[in-house]
Amino acid sequence: MRTCGSSAFDAVVLFNQFKQRLTPEQEAAYGRIAEAYDAANVALRALRLTNGDPDGPKMTAALERAGKFVGTIGTFNFSPDDHYGLPASDLRMAKWSGTGWILQK
Repeated sequence: MRTCGSSAFDAVVLFNQFKQRLTPEQEAAYGRIAEAYDAANVALRALRLTNGDPDGPKMTAALERAGKFVGTIGTFNFSPDDHYGLPASDLRMAKWSGTGWILQK
């Protein structure tokens, strides 16, 4: 199994191939799957940087100095001033239409 220490490109290619095989119902849930995958890999990265110490402040400090991490939903770059890690250009706003999501401009 690949982890955050593996090629980020491989992870993105793998997720894109996976996404192409989804039904419309599965695709609606895809964003949550990708976010969970990225969150797990960000947490794993922090644990590696703290030598396995799960202390919250230590993990936060480790991520703040970790540099960029390419995930499936964007490129994370945490800092002391940005704990979300994703730039606004990686975010999209969608509105529920009653039958599906509509991407907003």
